[in-house]
Amino acid sequence: MKRLKWNGWGYEGEEFPQDRTKKIIEVLRSFLGISEDDFSPSVNLEQINLPDPKIDYQLLQRKLKVSSVSVEKYDRVLNSSGKSYKNLVRLRKGIIKKFPDAVVYVKDKNDIFEILSFCENEKIACVPRGGGTSVVGGVDTEEISSPVLVCDLTYLNKVVDVDTKSLTSRVQAGVRGPNLEEQLRNYGLALRHYPQSFYFSTLGGWIAARSAGHFSSRYGKIEDMIQSIEVITPRGIVKNFDVPSTACGPDIPRAFAGSEGILGIITEAVVKCHKIPTKKFSTAFVFPDFETACEAARRIIHSEIFPPLLRILDEREHMISSLLSGRPYEGGSLLLLGFESDDETENIVRIEFEKTSQICIKSGGKDEGKMRFEDWKKEYFEQPYLRDVLMDFCIVVDTLETATSWSNLINLYRKVKEAMEQAIFSETLGGVTCRVTHVYTTGASLYYSFFAKAQKGKEEELWWKIKKSASDAISSYGGTISHHHGVGRDHKIWAQKELKDSLVFLKGLKLSLDPKNIMNPGAVFDI
Repeated sequence: MKRLKWNGWGYEGEEFPQDRTKKIIEVLRSFLGISEDDFSPSVNLEQINLPDPKIDYQLLQRKLKVSSVSVEKYDRVLNSSGKSYKNLVRLRKGIIKKFPDAVVYVKDKNDIFEILSFCENEKIACVPRGGGTSVVGGVDTEEISSPVLVCDLTYLNKVVDVDTKSLTSRVQAGVRGPNLEEQLRNYGLALRHYPQSFYFSTLGGWIAARSAGHFSSRYGKIEDMIQSIEVITPRGIVKNFDVPSTACGPDIPRAFAGSEGILGIITEAVVKCHKIPTKKFSTAFVFPDFETACEAARRIIHSEIFPPLLRILDEREHMISSLLSGRPYEGGSLLLLGFESDDETENIVRIEFEKTSQICIKSGGKDEGKMRFEDWKKEYFEQPYLRDVLMDFCIVVDTLETATSWSNLINLYRKVKEAMEQAIFSETLGGVTCRVTHVYTTGASLYYSFFAKAQKGKEEELWWKIKKSASDAISSYGGTISHHHGVGRDHKIWAQKELKDSLVFLKGLKLSLDPKNIMNPGAVFDI
């Protein structure tokens, strides 16, 4: 079984393509002035010192039916953190201050009752974990004061039941993206949820963080895809009746969507599926600038057409994307369009695709064709691997995202970008890019990437300065602190401001289900 990297993105042995790495480093050498003196590789796993576990893990093992408890170094280090820049820079330097005391690999959901009972009785924090791809501190154990047990769910990875007539399936929460699609394919179905973390993240993690995939403009975010949910909490099981819609009380699945493990452990969900697409239509349009491209997107959506994929790269993002794909950059902002259908809906979707293309042309776009779309598609899943390469050269690189109304979109775009650039250029060289990743009738999301050359030993300090500047601007100018990454611990300051009128409800729910505050304490909001 392939092992995940403990100090980077992906599985061990997977890397960003070497030939493209050399080209990017050469560009950055001239732009940021990096040199061989900046090279700062990760420490080895053997160099990290771990304290002895502070829990009686052998007692817990005796209580479990089939699940296994590990205190091995690799398991404890891997499960100490997610995949944010802060996580990786600390891991690579070997300066993580605290590790989980044990990791339970759950192989029977009935064992979860024993795990939660053990944690309550022994005053141990329990952190649920799927793929561990959180980039906002959602699964970090470092700041938890009590002993910590990580509950890994990736062995709960089965599609339990499929209703092909109703197009639904009941799925265990630990299944990773590729495995889920592979199992559904046996029934002629697909979920069509593709976040950038698709290859490593899990259904339960998607729900816990309110994930959005790159087809979300048509199919919705993950909370729109779940019909029923099962959660094991310290006060028992919560499970709603599986029907398409109901007015029988509040919406249970959405009470747990975005809960990030603070209420209980998501074990199963009934998800809405789709027939496997057989036809795909895609292209890309270049617009004079980002604002013009965004206006074209608004016109498309207000024409009641919802392309599964509609993304807009601003001028700098378009330039970098062209560099990565080896294509010349001739200026402007790039709008990407992707449609898909089965055999029965092909004619309808083709008409939508043609009408959307007409709107783009009338709005000032130039059709670049399918190959430009395919270039971007290839880059999409490679980009996180590039971050590991840049970190080797002491470059701070990260992303953050928000969402707002169409009427505020360009204003927010500019204010956040200005704040980030000011934070970077006051100290060093770097850059900021942005793209629209998901569109709605009333607004859209903005997804920023930033990079900056840091001094050795001051990488995290620079990262936090940039991130705080961006988050302050988002909070001040009408954006949400997170559209789909979640809150975790990194966004908590701004989330508590945003949630202020909801905290009485959220804290009441937390205290009723988890009165001893064992479930991922410190995430989302403070008790």
